[in-house]
Amino acid sequence: MYDECVGAETRRLASVSDVALAAEIRTVLIAVLLCGDAWLAVLPSTPERQDRARVEILAALRDQLVLAGPTAAVDELAALAAPVLNRFWPTSAGAAGPLAESVEMLRAVVMHRLAHVRAARAEATGWDTTQP
Repeated sequence: MYDECVGAETRRLASVSDVALAAEIRTVLIAVLLCGDAWLAVLPSTPERQDRARVEILAALRDQLVLAGPTAAVDELAALAAPVLNRFWPTSAGAAGPLAESVEMLRAVVMHRLAHVRAARAEATGWDTTQP
């Protein structure tokens, strides 16, 4: 019973298409940008050095996402997320909190969900190639 449930979940994950994964990543990237806009709206006119770096990362993400277009591949979108994921985002009160939460959602999709789907695909492929 347990093996059947694990097998069914593995097959379900393996069946997630790259188009669906790209749509998930794009949706969360847009959420990061929207939360970033709210954070920028309350940022002091002379932000600290760390905040200026965050502003630059968000601006670059916006530009690159537009350039990538709606048909960008999963790996291309994951690469766009890397600078955001490599930066610390404070979880303080106000607009910074939702921005940090959206970055964590991005981390969950790009790092964890993507890895789980790819691992499930590899495992399902292994099962299929060993079937008589």
